[in-house]
Amino acid sequence: MEQEVKFTESDAKCRVEGIQTIKGGEFDSVRVSGVVTIQGDIVTNKMRLEGVSTVKGLVKAARLQVSGVTNIANDIVSNKIKVEAVMNLSGNLKAGELEIQGVIRSKGEKVEAEMISCKGVLDFAGEISADVIKAEGMIRADEICGDQICIESVSAEPYQWIKKGIRSLIGLEEGGKENFSRVDLIEGTTIVLKNVCAKEVNGHDITIGDNCTIDKVDCDGTLCVSRSATIKEITGEHEFVEKTV
Repeated sequence: MEQEVKFTESDAKCRVEGIQTIKGGEFDSVRVSGVVTIQGDIVTNKMRLEGVSTVKGLVKAARLQVSGVTNIANDIVSNKIKVEAVMNLSGNLKAGELEIQGVIRSKGEKVEAEMISCKGVLDFAGEISADVIKAEGMIRADEICGDQICIESVSAEPYQWIKKGIRSLIGLEEGGKENFSRVDLIEGTTIVLKNVCAKEVNGHDITIGDNCTIDKVDCDGTLCVSRSATIKEITGEHEFVEKTV
């Protein structure tokens, strides 16, 4: 975001360690390590979650960092979110910037941000909406909408860094196209895809890269297709360019 917004004027600091259950509240900063349950809403300027934590209320944090295993039962609103480990979300997410180096699993209806950067896994049964989406990891979603969308999932054992337990948690199989990004609908102005399986892709300038499998592409600008990609149907008034490498 152009200007980071403070969510509270409180100067109170909250540090929770060990095995504890606490109420929610309004704090300048919150740091959680250990096995902790937060029963209510949290409003804070800075929040760091380590260890194993459960938040049963709404999270409003100007900056949120997840470095452990976190379960959030309600919505998240933040200027900037960084997920380095595992976050399970039951509500919606709204952020200025969302950076994923670990795993996010969401059962909410919508993930909304200005900028999404994903080098890990975003597994979401709903709509992902952002001005800019850049993913080198894996995305699973019903729908992705944005202005600039670039999903170039790495293949050939891309998730060696994810431990076996996390693989089981998110349902990843070893090798093959199970490690590719899978999205029902992708809509954007500029779209670049690699190692992606999708039912429908709609946009102005579209590049369908290596190893993609797409049921339908609708393009009204420039369409570039890799020779190793598979597209069942192409519609729209476009200039077609086939990749030669």
